[in-house]
Order: sequence, then structure tokens, then C-alpha cells
Amino acid sequence: MAKRRMRSPPIALATPAPLVICPAMDREMWRAPSTQANLTPLRARGAVIVGPESGKLASGLAGPGRLAAIETIGAAVERGGDTPREHEGAATC
Repeated sequence: MAKRRMRSPPIALATPAPLVICPAMDREMWRAPSTQANLTPLRARGAVIVGPESGKLASGLAGPGRLAAIETIGAAVERGGDTPREHEGAATC
């Protein structure tokens, strides 16, 4: 199963289909310059970044990093390749 997961990102980035990415992680990881830098080329390639949202995190901390609400993710998927390419409610660092 781990090998399958490792292959998914390269396959997803190679597809001509619209790509919706829903990051979720602890607030410090989300705010890290390396994380933000890795989102830049994805956005440049037209990926839709949904969230993360702010709130209580698994670590017990609060802040940006929560997985976006399923309704928010569903709406982004339904929009597919429509602009804007990034969800309006997306958190920023």
C-alpha cells in the first residue's frame, strides 16, 4: 500500500485533468516557508488549493491547518477547472 501512495503524487501531477489539493497539517508546518514554496509551482500549474481551514488541530493547538470542510472540498471538485484556481476561503500564512 505504501508504494501505491508514493506513486500517486507523480501520477496526479502528470494528468491533464483538473487537480484539487486539500492540504492538512499542523499550523507550524503549514506556515513553514518550504511548504509555501512547494505550493507555488502547483498553483502555477493550475492546481486548485482548498484550505486548510483554521481551528483546533490534532496536536491540540489552534490555527491554520485543519482539513477543509467536506462541503468546501466538494464545491471545489464540482468547479473543477473553473477559475478562481484557489478557493476563496483558503487560509494564508
